[in-house]
Amino acid sequence: MSLTELFPEDADSLSNSPKMSGNPPDTLSAETYYRLGRYFDDRGESEEAFRFFQKAIEADPTLAGAYNDLGGIFHRRGQIEKAIPYYQKALSLHSNFAEAHYNLGNAFKETGLWPEAVNHTQKAIELDPNLHEAHYILGIAFYEQGQLDEAIGSWQKALQLKPGFTEVYFNLGIAYYNKGCLEEALTLCQKAVELDPSLAEAHYNLGLVYYGKDLTEEAIRCWQKALQINPGHQDAYNNMGAAFQDKHELGKAQKCFQRAIDNNPDFSEAHWNKSLCHLLAGSFPEGWSEYQWRFRINTIFFNRHFPQPLWDGGDLKGKTILLYAEQGFGDTIQFIRYVPLVKKRGGRVLVECQEDLASLLEPMEGIDQLIKHGQPLPDFDVQCPLLSLPLAFRTNLLDIPASIPYLTLNPALVKKWHEFMAADQDDLRIGLVWAGRPTHKKDRKRSLSFEAFEPLAEIPGVTFYCLQKGEAAQQAHNRPKGMKLINVAEDLVDFTETGALIENLNLVISVDTAVAHLTGALGKPIWTLLPFLPDWRWLLEREDSPWYPSMRLFRQPSPGDWFSVIHSVRDCLLKTTK
Repeated sequence: MSLTELFPEDADSLSNSPKMSGNPPDTLSAETYYRLGRYFDDRGESEEAFRFFQKAIEADPTLAGAYNDLGGIFHRRGQIEKAIPYYQKALSLHSNFAEAHYNLGNAFKETGLWPEAVNHTQKAIELDPNLHEAHYILGIAFYEQGQLDEAIGSWQKALQLKPGFTEVYFNLGIAYYNKGCLEEALTLCQKAVELDPSLAEAHYNLGLVYYGKDLTEEAIRCWQKALQINPGHQDAYNNMGAAFQDKHELGKAQKCFQRAIDNNPDFSEAHWNKSLCHLLAGSFPEGWSEYQWRFRINTIFFNRHFPQPLWDGGDLKGKTILLYAEQGFGDTIQFIRYVPLVKKRGGRVLVECQEDLASLLEPMEGIDQLIKHGQPLPDFDVQCPLLSLPLAFRTNLLDIPASIPYLTLNPALVKKWHEFMAADQDDLRIGLVWAGRPTHKKDRKRSLSFEAFEPLAEIPGVTFYCLQKGEAAQQAHNRPKGMKLINVAEDLVDFTETGALIENLNLVISVDTAVAHLTGALGKPIWTLLPFLPDWRWLLEREDSPWYPSMRLFRQPSPGDWFSVIHSVRDCLLKTTK
């Protein structure tokens, strides 16, 4: 159909096609210019549409629709910063323009201005509840602000309005995944793949759900499919690397992390994962360098952004250095070992640490002043987070500083616990810890239940001491039949108290927690129970630890197999008590 047939009222002016002439005629009404703009816009001829929308505005500067559609042209070109003023102008002319509110909300979504995105998409929905795309964008804005329930509600509404909305299915699936509802997540992500098998993001999200269900092979296949569709999908490479690392296939893992970095050299998560892979393999020089990327991952580590320079291991004479704890209690205990080495470089050494560790660390050789987290910091010249000290000292696998014990205990507390245990001096005294901090992202794999220790219950000549803290300590009330267990958890008010107790034990058996580090730092025998994929510091396969000479490692032979671990511990204890 010709333009004159579409717009008979302007047939004379349109007798020559505006596209052919290159410039719109000057004799049309604003409404006709606008309708012609929409006509060309619908045909994908954005240059023609742009000219007609501009002519419409020249003819009628109050034509809100033309501003909105001009914004849409810029938006589709990826020029969001140019689109936003046009949407805003449209709304200044027509405040109840639902489509303009939606478009502006979508633009704010794409620039990461989430509150503004919520505000405008909610207004669009208020004006037109059937705008399924607005419900979808609103869900994304809620999700990015951590409001999972609100996001789910918005996406469910979008599906009611458009049941085959593929993007909603895989986003809704990930929302349920993040809530820990893996079965619901799996169903939704599978539906997304079924609706559109060509959508890389659908395969990627399905892989995340499989990975969350410990179905590693299925996850890898999904990510491989996502990469077939989109070879530049950096997150698929990064997650696939983590999956191969779970399988102890470190070479494949490193290749995946590197491909992710090749796609995006500033991909901090991939650099950090690459560092963990190097460290797990014992390739410390490469690992420490990449480990510095951790501070660019804002969701994991808090970067202090001190103006003072990062210490590089140089001379400190006449200077003051601040060493500060940056991660968990166990990390602080493990890396505080470097303090005497720092002190030997000259200068004054300040240490900032967690309040719970202050009394334990304060007597340590080399610390000139200890500051608790939250207290004002004295002046200093250079600074170094504790876990960057191995980089400063260029630590490799063969020269880990292990002058143990490097912690000093209160003799009065040690004596107190010795007297407490007087009745059990003829027994083998063993401390037990079976669970770590439940908020730790890998706690599900590193912790077990107290019930799992049942095979140890009837070993003769053993008195067990419960060192478990937190909610998991309640499990000790249901001790296995025959187990001699003394629950001292409530008396362990800080790490100094715990250390004094450990000093009087013959052995500690613990999962990967701060107590394991504390025992090792004191030079006391510690048997550490590890999941199939341990934390990087425990390396792979070996039974000893270069970090703690008194430590013995008991590893899961396959993912989740604590049964074999506990029975290995039992066999070793039986040999010890004979």
